[in-house]
Amino acid sequence: MNQVDSRPGGQPESPKLPHTVFISHSSDDSWAAERVCVALEAAGIHCWIAPRDVLDGRSYSGQITEAIRRAEVLLLVFSQASNRSKQVLREVERAAHFKVDLLALKIEPVEPLDDLAYFLGVEHWLDGSKPGPPEQHFPSLVHHAIELLSARKKPSAAQEQSSSSEEPEAESFAHFRILRGPDGSLFRLGKGGMGVTYKAIDTRLDKPVCRVAR
Repeated sequence: MNQVDSRPGGQPESPKLPHTVFISHSSDDSWAAERVCVALEAAGIHCWIAPRDVLDGRSYSGQITEAIRRAEVLLLVFSQASNRSKQVLREVERAAHFKVDLLALKIEPVEPLDDLAYFLGVEHWLDGSKPGPPEQHFPSLVHHAIELLSARKKPSAAQEQSSSSEEPEAESFAHFRILRGPDGSLFRLGKGGMGVTYKAIDTRLDKPVCRVAR
């Protein structure tokens, strides 16, 4: 999706930035979705939104699936129309399948139907259906989006503990010395029921071997 488009007058646009938020909305709510997109991108959060980012000559549903897979957050513009939309339901279902975080902005006082409610166990709900323009809720929406994106970048305590427990404390075992990869980490080949396998050097034979660290 990182293509270069041409502007009128022959001036090329900058390559499109990778998106982190996919905006799901019904066609009836395009006006609200476009305003949400402007607010997020003004805060440096790049979005994927139809029809702006749909490319000609490619499968529409395929582009939707790929955009959701690449996103970190799916932002649902929730209304009566999106509540009934089969397309929106599929997008939310795909986001759940790809383990994309969900963020919902309610722009009308309506509760989700059962099929949609099954996937919408989200902590980040914003009620924008109260009197007044939806823009009044955009600062809070941006804050919630930043929180979700920041949380995804931080490894959980369980992940950190798992990572540290899998890596041996020392680089040497008896006459075996574990090699390091280009990034400086221990050269890990794989993990199985017996433990983690590393690429090592047999210092007696001066030849590479595989070494299992249990």
